[in-house]
Amino acid sequence: MKITASIVVLLVLGLATSVMAQENLILKKGQAGEMIVGKSLYDGLSRGDDIKVGKDPTIVEIYRAGKLFMRLEVEVKVFASLEYMIKVIHVFEEKFRTESGIGVGSTLADIQAKYSTNIQVGKTSDGRQAAMIGELAMDFWLERVKPSSRALM
Repeated sequence: MKITASIVVLLVLGLATSVMAQENLILKKGQAGEMIVGKSLYDGLSRGDDIKVGKDPTIVEIYRAGKLFMRLEVEVKVFASLEYMIKVIHVFEEKFRTESGIGVGSTLADIQAKYSTNIQVGKTSDGRQAAMIGELAMDFWLERVKPSSRALM
């Protein structure tokens, strides 16, 4: 069995400053593509994104092309209108990657190879097994996957 990073990234509070491209799928400290912790979720939406707010108004899911793209933990504020300020980002899209190439589907060995000096493996506050990378302020959720079985003839 090998361990892979399945649902990637819990970003803690932080600020990032950079100009983002149209299809920015880079994971950085405090940022997943266009979504930036501390900013409005509306600033990071793309045309065609579907937003779903459930019974808990502090959890917002963004769907792209009918597929769960990311889940945001937000702080709901009322200015001139209802505003959702991003607190935490959970990424589900496999195309998101750190500058070192780590993302959904990366193995624990991949993560350790890229971030060997600043990684801890343990449990998150919600009990998930995770590889925590201090320099990025990210948790990569881990799950055990069974290798695909192959029939030999």
